[in-house]
Formats: sequence, C-alpha cells, structure tokens
Amino acid sequence: MSKKIILAGSGGHARVLARLLEEYNLQITYLVSNDDQYKESKNLSFLEKIDDDDIFDLRTDEVEIVNGIGSVPPNKNRFNFFNKFYEKGFSFKTLISKHAFVSEDSMIEEGVQILPGAVVQSGVVIGKNTIINTGALIDHDCRIGENNHVAPGAVLSGNVRTDDYVHIGTNASIIQGISIGESSIIGAGVCAVKDVPSNHTLIPAKSHLKKNK
Repeated sequence: MSKKIILAGSGGHARVLARLLEEYNLQITYLVSNDDQYKESKNLSFLEKIDDDDIFDLRTDEVEIVNGIGSVPPNKNRFNFFNKFYEKGFSFKTLISKHAFVSEDSMIEEGVQILPGAVVQSGVVIGKNTIINTGALIDHDCRIGENNHVAPGAVLSGNVRTDDYVHIGTNASIIQGISIGESSIIGAGVCAVKDVPSNHTLIPAKSHLKKNK
C-alpha cells in the first residue's frame, strides 16, 4: 500500500514540489502550513491542513513527508523541521524531476530534491534533505553535505566538497577541488577559487570572507 504524503510548507518551494509530485501522479494527503499562503494556491488550497504536532499522531510506516519549506539563510526552519521528524523515525520523500539528469552511479540520500534542469554527474554524493535547485550543475565526484541548498543556476566543478548546512547562492560558481565548511554561505554570483572555512560568507561584491554571527 502506498504511503500518504504530507507536504510541509505552502510557499514557492512547496508549490514547485507539488507540481513535481504531479509528474509522478502522486497525491498529497495532508498539508502542514504555519500561514494562509496555501489558500492562494490552486493545487494546495483543497488539501487537509494539519499542524506539526498532528504528525506525531500518524504512524511512521504509513506516511512520507515532502519538505517544502524553503531554504534562505539565515532561516533554519527547513533544517529544524527535517531534524525534528527524522529523529523520530519519519521518512522524507526523495524527489527527482523527470526533467533533471542524474547519473546512475551517483548517491542520492533521503529527502533530497533535484529540480528541473539540474545536472548531477558521475560519482556525486548528495546528503540528506538537500535541495539541488532549478538548473544547478553538479559535476563529477562532488560530495554535497546534508541540509545544503544549491540555488538555481549554481555550478560546482569536479571534486567539490561541502559540509552540512551550506548555502550556495544563485549563479555562484565553485571551481574544482574546493572545500566549503559547515554553515557557510557562498553569495549569489560569486566565484569561489579557494577553500571556505566553516561559518563564513563569501560576499558577492568583493568576494571576501565575512565571519557569520
């Protein structure tokens, strides 16, 4: 028997995932939303709305969660939601658009979302609850940590390493062999040409490091 699907979130990212689920003829059963945005969406407004804590009343083997909460730093709601329910044994659905290319020898962990136009090449590993957003390019042998967001149009050359909770901004470029430390941010449009330590932001305008607070 197929599991009931819970969609968390009702903003732009959740609506994109709702369309992606339609690609696979998968229906959402419950919606978790902390606001009324869902009422303005044609494909979310009809869903049964529940609260976070209502999920705990459901059996872990009967439901699967789609994490539609967006990931824009410094907001950590997406990561906190995933960790809260993953630690209690709930499973998160991995979604790969039919319009993305993902090499057969890549390793995609639980809850990863790969959106249309993205390319994931040979030998890539992508950690849990990570977003590979629209048109992002991940080249061979990259290792992407958990709870990452690779934003639209970002390019990672071969053998890039990112730790957990990394954000790579829209149209950013990471040259081959670079390592990016935990909880660091690569700003939109930046070209990273050397390693970035943990808890730092690479600022677009001057491409220099700034310690995150």
